[in-house]
Order: sequence, then C-alpha cells, then structure tokens
Amino acid sequence: MIARLRQSVPAYLFLLPWLIGLLGLTIGPMLLSLYYSFTDYALLNTPEWTGLHNYTTLFQDSRYLQSLKVTFIYVGVSVPLEMAFALAVAVLLNRGLKGLAVYRALYYVPSLLGGSVAIALLWQQIFGSDHEPHCEYPRRSFCTSAITSSALLKERFSRRAGSTNDR
Repeated sequence: MIARLRQSVPAYLFLLPWLIGLLGLTIGPMLLSLYYSFTDYALLNTPEWTGLHNYTTLFQDSRYLQSLKVTFIYVGVSVPLEMAFALAVAVLLNRGLKGLAVYRALYYVPSLLGGSVAIALLWQQIFGSDHEPHCEYPRRSFCTSAITSSALLKERFSRRAGSTNDR
C-alpha cells in the first residue's frame, strides 16, 4: 500500500499545475458566476442576494424564450442534416470512385493555402512598404516605424547630450 502510494505521488505532482489551472481558470469562475446569478451585482457595489428573481425575470422575457426556441430548432434541424450529409459524403468517398485522389487533393489545398496567406500578411505588416497606391493614407510598416522612432529618439538624446556638454 505504501509502495503504491509512493509510486503515485510523482504523478499527482505532475498533475498539480493542471489541477490548479482547472480550479482557478474554469471551475472557480463557473462557481462565481453561479453565485452572481443569484445576486444583484454591480461592479463597484457589494452583491445583494436576490434569490431566483433573476431567473424568473429571464424566463418571463419573450426575447429570451424566442431565442431559446430558435436555438433548439436550429440545433434540431441543422445538426442531423449536417451529420447525414457528412455520412453520405464519407460513404461515397469510401467506395473507391474514380477521381478520388483529385477530390482529396482539392479538399486539402485550402488548408495549405490558409497558413501561407496568414504568414504573407504578417510579413507584409512587418516589412511592408510605406507607399501603397490603393491606400488613401500612407501606412508605415512595423520595422519602418521602429527604425524611425529609434532614430528620432537617438537624435533627440544626442541633441540633449550636446546641449548639456556645451554648458
């Protein structure tokens, strides 16, 4: 029994940071939200206990009831239809049709291009040109702004240093 406990202690120690995060970032806020739902809470005031008043007000609101109705209809209709369509496509693709490799390639290509486009836009933001013909206002890239501001700071500090040395 003691040997088994000694074996499991390192596992629990490795789990401890995750458990602290689970309690602090998930379960704690959920319980706090549940408590606040039973109170009249303003940010700068202390919460005042109202009991089920918030829930009775909520379930008497026609907009809330309408939103619940729309949500349940959407879930009840769209999820089964999407699952049926996905199953039908999977069955068709599993039959070994001609052109299956082309379809799989065409289906996979957008996932390859998405990352490339994002990286290209990131590099454009970092190293982009100052003068773009389609922009009404000239845009400065991150590097241009950083270099310009550091050059201005250097110039400003060198003038200050020169003026203090002149005295």
